Amino acid sequence: MTFTDTHTHSDFSRDSITTVAQSVRAAISSRLTGISFTDHLDIGVPQGSVGDYFEIGDQQAAIQECVLKYGTCLGIYAGVEVGLQKHCLNEIQKIISAHRFDIVIGSIHWVNHLDPYCGEYYVNKSIKEAYREYMEFYIDCIGNYNDFDVLGHYDYISRYSPYKEKTLLYRDFKDHFDTFFKIAIEKGKALELNTRSFLPRNGQPPPQFDPDVFKRYRELGGEMVTLGSNAHDTQRLGDNFELFAAKLKKCGLRYLTHFKERKPVLTPNEL
Repeated sequence: MTFTDTHTHSDFSRDSITTVAQSVRAAISSRLTGISFTDHLDIGVPQGSVGDYFEIGDQQAAIQECVLKYGTCLGIYAGVEVGLQKHCLNEIQKIISAHRFDIVIGSIHWVNHLDPYCGEYYVNKSIKEAYREYMEFYIDCIGNYNDFDVLGHYDYISRYSPYKEKTLLYRDFKDHFDTFFKIAIEKGKALELNTRSFLPRNGQPPPQFDPDVFKRYRELGGEMVTLGSNAHDTQRLGDNFELFAAKLKKCGLRYLTHFKERKPVLTPNEL
């Protein structure tokens, strides 16, 4: 089985130096059937912090150049990863509406003006307090915003957490997850399995895959799941997709999803 990597970054993202063309050639070599470029759009960050904004027209021109050159070898899709924050949803909407994308990922990178990546967010919070605030913030954002296709790395909060047991577990936040899933299903949004979430950091064990998350999503009627590597270089494109596709299959997810012209394309999960 081959895959579309629905979440990758190029040098149009501040934290990547890999060009669109380099990633496309690497995707072809690794036998992916598609790649989506979802560079960062994070606006409305606190004063003194660094946001992310790229020239969307330039990114799409680079993608189109690769479509013309390599488009018979794999699907190449133009996208964006939007950092959702409650105070700038209207501004985000204007930017997204002004452009044509294949895929828009809605992610949370800031929680109530604090960035979990930097660690300050977790200070003086228990794991349940930190994760609950994050889940409530995410639910609030997606409940009040519609112009996205995929719920990006729902477990982002666990990546950088300082706690010994890092995994965001369904059993600890059943009501939050159920609300989260019901909003996604009602609005026709896909849930992302982001394989970067399961990488060790700073010598610490990584969060673990919780099958109960995806089993419950399926029980509630969810079918659309995307696989994204969150690659910022060519080495991680399609990282561990076979492993996690097989895990999804065991959870009852029969399809893998990617997006073209903002419409879901479902491919049978054959693993």
